[in-house]
Amino acid sequence: MNDKNFTYCLIIVLLGLFCSTPDATSQTAWDEAYREEALRNREYVTLFTDRNMYAVNERIYFSSFYRKGQDSAKESWSKVLYVELVTPSGSPVANGKFHLNEKGSSGSLLIPADAMTGNYYLRSYTRWMQNFGPRSYCYTPLTIINPYTKEVLTGNNGSSDLDADLIRMSYPGVKCRTDKNSYAPGEEVKLELGCLASDGMLPGEYCLTVVHAGLCDTLYTQVNIGETSGDSDFRFNYLPEIRGVSISGSVVNSEDLAPARRARLHFSTFGKQAEYFGTVTDELGRFILTLPERTGMQEIFVACEPSGDAEMEVRIDQDFAPDPIPFRTGQFTLSPSEKEVSTRMVLNMQFSNVYKGVQTNPSPESGNNSVVPFYGKPTSTIYLGEFIDLPTMNEVFVNLVPDVFVFYDKGKPYLEIYSPINMSIFPPLILIDKIPVFDYQAIFSIDPKRLERIEVINEVYVRGGLMYGGMLFLTSRQGDMAAVDLPEGSYFFDYQAFHPRDAQVQYTPSERIPDTRNTLLWKDKISLDPDELKTLQFHAASQIGEYIVLVRGLSPLGEIVYGMSTFNVERK
Repeated sequence: MNDKNFTYCLIIVLLGLFCSTPDATSQTAWDEAYREEALRNREYVTLFTDRNMYAVNERIYFSSFYRKGQDSAKESWSKVLYVELVTPSGSPVANGKFHLNEKGSSGSLLIPADAMTGNYYLRSYTRWMQNFGPRSYCYTPLTIINPYTKEVLTGNNGSSDLDADLIRMSYPGVKCRTDKNSYAPGEEVKLELGCLASDGMLPGEYCLTVVHAGLCDTLYTQVNIGETSGDSDFRFNYLPEIRGVSISGSVVNSEDLAPARRARLHFSTFGKQAEYFGTVTDELGRFILTLPERTGMQEIFVACEPSGDAEMEVRIDQDFAPDPIPFRTGQFTLSPSEKEVSTRMVLNMQFSNVYKGVQTNPSPESGNNSVVPFYGKPTSTIYLGEFIDLPTMNEVFVNLVPDVFVFYDKGKPYLEIYSPINMSIFPPLILIDKIPVFDYQAIFSIDPKRLERIEVINEVYVRGGLMYGGMLFLTSRQGDMAAVDLPEGSYFFDYQAFHPRDAQVQYTPSERIPDTRNTLLWKDKISLDPDELKTLQFHAASQIGEYIVLVRGLSPLGEIVYGMSTFNVERK
């Protein structure tokens, strides 16, 4: 089976997991039969940052480039890039998930104010790459300065026996020149860019940074820790995120920890864009589902639908990699010239905070703030305050709620929703304040005075691998689930969706506000062609000194292609 056919087959299996029916039980995407082919389908990430030295409270801007196998990909397999700012021991101090396509990804991370001075790494990978171990990730070395504390991070010399080299940039394939060699403070700089015509060079995308000469490494980029052997490090724990940010995990029997096959899982999210979704575990008791398109930290509720008397335990996989840094990192030092440039960088950061305020991450909620509920327009809505008080929910359903009927089984009441098509083979989905409830007796025990409204959908309702004979949505007056207990074994957890997008603010000269830029210009994606020159303009810094223009990208063969020029800012 070639790579293309394997990709197609595995995606079909993944779609089966996302959209499975109760009869689709014969196959699991985690089957070890896929192992050998999976080993041959590797993803690679190369990431560049706008600088290599930062102060706390600043943003790290990055641009990444994606390859599948040894060549550029026509389409990315994974759709999510994980980026973490980690210490030498591998502990994260900031992280995010970013949209990924065949060209790569871009974004920024805010450095926390309490990050200690020291050496750090920007670690980037996909969920699929986690199967190949920490040596498969991309590591970009950074230095962070915190002027508010004397504490300094130590290296990890004792935690790894592996030495790591830095990847040297060696393919100057980009034309990069300014219209002059020196400028007055704040003067407009004209920059001309283009990729050189040569064998193997094709039009493509690059990233561009303009910074003070001491803030960016012009010789090296990522850490080079070599290829892994593959077989020994590979663990088939994660599937590629082919649609977006996903949640994966397993369900086991609480008593003997045996996999719970065909267990029905229910998830709810909250906030302005509340959502409900469900899935069914496979033959190994595992599951994977894609979150709705959201940004920021999401509060999620999960419950496993009861099946017999067995108690089930839902285990959610950790999303970010817990791995330590797999190489020696050394101790933190600054040369005299680095101390000088870092002092100026820190002053710029402090002045920037005075004039603009300390940056904060965007709001967790973004995008469409529509008030339309996730289930669309209900067939009918009953506001209980518009009617006389009824003593029991039985009477409420019988007298007030259309299309909902009360039946009895061995003396115990249950509900069915009427529809022109027969839906009785599927139970209705019942939610109270967006939380699924599986116990009919709990519904009938509610005091009707605790409910604000009841909404009904009288058609087959499908979520993931779950099908329902309509939906009943109850909203309490106090947001307390009308005193109904949470399902057994259910819980809430926080989970990161996509990182909010933060565009770099365009600098505009002002007589009232000083120029506090440490990065004069950053372009995460800029298209260059051998047959066409591109011209950009930006303002020189207000501080005298030497500045560099650095353009970086990848050739079709995965080689780092770069172009560089320098200019000076002088008093005239």
